[in-house]
Amino acid sequence: MLDTIGVTCPVGQPVDPVNLEAQGWTIHTVSNQADGISVFATVACQASGDARFKYFANAQQLNVEVSLPKLLKGDNSLLLSWPEVASGLVQVSELAQDVLRSCLPPIEDWQVFRLDPVWAWPVNPDPYIAALHFGRLRGSQVAQEPGSVRWRSLRSGSIFARFYDKSHEAGHDVDLPTRFERQIRPKKQVIRVDGEQIGRKVSDLNEDTLLGLLREGASQVGIDKPVKSIPALRPLLIDALGKRSGSNIFRVLLEAREFGGFPSDLADATRRKYERQLKQAGVGMVSLGAELPGLVVGA
Repeated sequence: MLDTIGVTCPVGQPVDPVNLEAQGWTIHTVSNQADGISVFATVACQASGDARFKYFANAQQLNVEVSLPKLLKGDNSLLLSWPEVASGLVQVSELAQDVLRSCLPPIEDWQVFRLDPVWAWPVNPDPYIAALHFGRLRGSQVAQEPGSVRWRSLRSGSIFARFYDKSHEAGHDVDLPTRFERQIRPKKQVIRVDGEQIGRKVSDLNEDTLLGLLREGASQVGIDKPVKSIPALRPLLIDALGKRSGSNIFRVLLEAREFGGFPSDLADATRRKYERQLKQAGVGMVSLGAELPGLVVGA
């Protein structure tokens, strides 16, 4: 339900970076016109699920970034339940106090700056990854690589979401190989679920919030509905686009079936035209084989 999380909190008593360096932290000094000289220290704790800590000496602020499945179970291929997530967040707070050797606020009062909710299914991911070659998230572009599809922001290039084969990523078979993950940065984004804005505090997180974020993302990319095969799309395309344009895009999809997606030498402007036509016809994903069942988050 939740993979990587990044949280931050104020540190009441200042910590001398020199003392942190003696404990194995790395000291960094940065100078810029806006803030002058700032000092921060970083350390990664491999024995604690590769948790990464950053302490900003000038602001007396601590950041922690960690994969909760790796922290709790030593394996980031596992899917956590909400009670396990809640337990993991408490463990993050306790670990941070031990590593920084300082008293910190209760975890409920910390702020979230990174949130990667994830869901998984025991199905073959390959047909869905091929179908998502045609899918879009608003304000993003698709970036494909072996075993995954990522949606990148058109403005910043940051990742909005990804759909991937966890077995391919892990290098070995896993029980739930098909994954959909959102990558949310609450500090930079306004987060809403069912139209309601979600706060940035850890106490604002709950099972319904995480499931809501995943369901809305799954709906946007279209994986929650059955994915039609190319032959089944012909009447829909002709009805929506007219016989000439509908037949043309249908032939393009038949060619895409042979290539496993749009041909790599297709001009960007041409590809965008085809994508607009598919969207106009209400087509988000296209199965290159048989029709695919929708994937339900939380089932």
